[in-house]
Amino acid sequence: MKAPEGMWEVSYGIHDGTLMSRDSGSPTFHDSSQAARKAFADAKRSYTSLGYRTWFAHMYDEKGLMTELDAPAPYR
Repeated sequence: MKAPEGMWEVSYGIHDGTLMSRDSGSPTFHDSSQAARKAFADAKRSYTSLGYRTWFAHMYDEKGLMTELDAPAPYR
C-alpha cells in the first residue's frame, strides 16, 4: 500500500475478542504523520469505549513504508 504523494494513510481493524467479530473500515488520508497518528488515537478511544480491541493498525507513507500504530490485541 502507498499513500498519495504528500499524504499518510491509516488503515486499522478492530475486534471484540473473537475471530468472527473482526471488522475494518476504509483507509483515511492525512497531511502529516502526526495528524495520522492523532486520527488513529481518536478512533481507538472511540472503539475502545465500545469494548473493541485493535486487530491491526498501520500507517503508510507515499513510498509504501509501513509503521505499526498499535500492537494487535489477542483474541479470547
